[in-house]
Amino acid sequence: MTNTSDHRFGRRVAVFGGGVAGLTAAHELAERGFSVDLYERHHVLGGKVRSFGEPGTGVDGRPDLPRTMGGHFFIFGYHNLDDTLRRIPLPGGGMFKDRVSSKNGFLWAFDDGSYAEASVPASGGPIKNVLAYARLGAAVLSRSASLRDLIHISVKSLALVTSGERRVWEDLEHTSLDAYFDTARLSQTARDFLEFSDWLSGDRGANARFAANFVETMVSALLTRRPRDERRFLRVVEGPEGEAWIEPWATHLQSLGVRFHLQSTLQELKISDNRIAGALVRDVDGTVSDVSVDWYVVAIPADKAAPLMSDRLVAQDSALGRIGNIRYAPMGGAQIFLKHPVPELHSMFFSSRAAELGCEVLSTFWSRPVDEYGDGTVRAAVSVQLCHKAFTTEPGRLYGKPLQDCSREEFFAELVNLLRTELPDGQRLFADEAIHSWYPYPGMLETADGTWIVDEGMWAYDPSSWENQPGQETQIDNLMLAGSYTRTMLNGECMDAANESGKRAAAAIVHKSGSRAPAVSIVERKSIPALHWLRRWDDVRFGAGKRNIFDIIAPHLPRESASTAAELV
Repeated sequence: MTNTSDHRFGRRVAVFGGGVAGLTAAHELAERGFSVDLYERHHVLGGKVRSFGEPGTGVDGRPDLPRTMGGHFFIFGYHNLDDTLRRIPLPGGGMFKDRVSSKNGFLWAFDDGSYAEASVPASGGPIKNVLAYARLGAAVLSRSASLRDLIHISVKSLALVTSGERRVWEDLEHTSLDAYFDTARLSQTARDFLEFSDWLSGDRGANARFAANFVETMVSALLTRRPRDERRFLRVVEGPEGEAWIEPWATHLQSLGVRFHLQSTLQELKISDNRIAGALVRDVDGTVSDVSVDWYVVAIPADKAAPLMSDRLVAQDSALGRIGNIRYAPMGGAQIFLKHPVPELHSMFFSSRAAELGCEVLSTFWSRPVDEYGDGTVRAAVSVQLCHKAFTTEPGRLYGKPLQDCSREEFFAELVNLLRTELPDGQRLFADEAIHSWYPYPGMLETADGTWIVDEGMWAYDPSSWENQPGQETQIDNLMLAGSYTRTMLNGECMDAANESGKRAAAAIVHKSGSRAPAVSIVERKSIPALHWLRRWDDVRFGAGKRNIFDIIAPHLPRESASTAAELV
């Protein structure tokens, strides 16, 4: 297809990637009268939150067993995503926000076989919700850390959240949490607890700026008035994401004129005169087509976007070349279907040994009974996640090698062994006769030698990661980027960051096209007023080479050589 109009006033858009970022961009643009074609490489939409039926498992008219990419939840600070969820109508009436569950219960298992648990009340404001989680955190910390550890962590945390902008960007962005907290001074159990922050970081650990930013986002959310049905700290989709969320969203976008092209993979971006002149897309049959429109939104993961950034593109925008430097935290996992319910595990549970095991009993959130899927004998669907260290580095207890190097049979044997040994009554709950079936996460691919690679890893917010993250608007006139790896307020591998990036990409197109449509609404995070003067004071101290005023235990001094805040922000 061809387009001869002046692209600055054109309204044809190609969005590549059907995850939260791409669907959000398509949603915002279609609402404003743009003509949108969306291309997705998988056979279903949803990206890292997709789900689909496992072919051939449905019996007697039941739908196939739902395979998912793991559990996903909406956190209280997800302002931008919540705005989008309110605008997704359901086929039978109502809006998607009505299909979100708040049945939250947590269990944290300790090495000695004991556990701490917390249940969040079904009603109550955000303060009550947060206090319930705080009680669980206090119970875990009291078991995992000494009084000396608690004082150390508390004082360092206070210094972290009162750090000024200069210290945050010039120092903490380049400092791992381990280095900031000087974890060598802590007990092993306290170090294990802090490693929980490394779930989505690479081998270098999470950066300290991310932790400060996340805490401020959560506190800021508590201070912001929210609709009553969004006041829960943690909410989960009331069904497999594809069935309950993505399909209604796609149906709504189709009603707005969006056209979907599944199993279509972006192969190349062609550039001419500082604008994208076309994109080559390969379909499931191997046929390559040339997509020529006015605007292009690349909303695919960083590892898939990086190879597309040719020398000619990078010559126009050097930030595109740094996408390839973004690091990843490959995580493994599986979905296990059980023949009996597991109320003992509540909704979510973790093990304490370096927090290597995190799981969700997905079926506790679903409004549709899980026995209405498959052959009717399944009573629980459990999602099991392994942190990247447990998956890629630490030797398994049965075969003595990381789980990514295990065969399919070895992988599941190691996983089940963890569940049986880490969880209360795990031997019974995950006995051989209790397991109906299991499936590895769809993002895990078996290699020819019988091991695993992660095709859809999480990007790692490790030290200095921001300098490799591009913005949504590039220096190429009609090319926008979207995805959680781009620069956003929450700035992490999460649905709200993906949603915000899609909104910002769409906003750039609306503005640059000269459209008179309403501006895209982006909820900007509010800073905490009570901390303003402390942070301004800390900027002065940082400029003088001094520690934060509260950083009195194992003080972290400013880096001798640091990038300027202006360069990073």
